[in-house]
Amino acid sequence: DPPSCKHQKKIYFYIMPTTLNINEILSEVKKLDQEGQLTILERLVAIISKNKDLPKRAKLSQISGIGSSLWSKSNIDDYISQERKW
Repeated sequence: DPPSCKHQKKIYFYIMPTTLNINEILSEVKKLDQEGQLTILERLVAIISKNKDLPKRAKLSQISGIGSSLWSKSNIDDYISQERKW
């Protein structure tokens, strides 16, 4: 505390809670029109996409050949013929 002075007054502030729970937030979002809701969605996606903990997406070139072991025992032509019959 600062040194006391006979003219000094203590001022107390009431700090309102600034956190809302998820249900309160969703309730407010539901009140918005579709454009407002889409804006909220876009902003959430931007926030989440900046999160470094999210797994990175695999490139198609990185997953090439993953299913080859499954298909190695199958006759592709027979499989395609069967799929076309349904």
